[in-house]
Amino acid sequence: MKLARRSDYSLRTLIYLAENKGRITNHELAQVLGISSNHLYKIVQTLSRAGYLRTSAGREGGVELGKSAHEITLLEIIRLVEGPINLSDCFLNADECFLVSKCKLRKKIKEAQNILIGMFSETTIEDLLDDEKCTDKRETAVT
Repeated sequence: MKLARRSDYSLRTLIYLAENKGRITNHELAQVLGISSNHLYKIVQTLSRAGYLRTSAGREGGVELGKSAHEITLLEIIRLVEGPINLSDCFLNADECFLVSKCKLRKKIKEAQNILIGMFSETTIEDLLDDEKCTDKRETAVT
């Protein structure tokens, strides 16, 4: 399985905001993450519609976490952005495969998928934070 860039950036956005509590502008956040403001806007829009971020407009506006970091699991974000996790197409279209009744590989792939989903569902954004709060990278990114 390969995470889509959009999932990666969504998770990095949440991690950064959890590490550096408070509001940050989209422009600053895009600089920190090294992505375009347009791409970040789409990510922020998706996460805010689902309640993971709070946004505010205006001169003092920006983006901040909408939920606590311990309430947000990796699985929720990956499913929000990518949809269901499937390591193989045979889980989506089992009826189309004539080998499904005799397939020994399918069982192992399903086991691996269940382990992955379990790990993602048990891991929160808070779990990914360093023990010591990271330095606010906005200072170096903006200059």
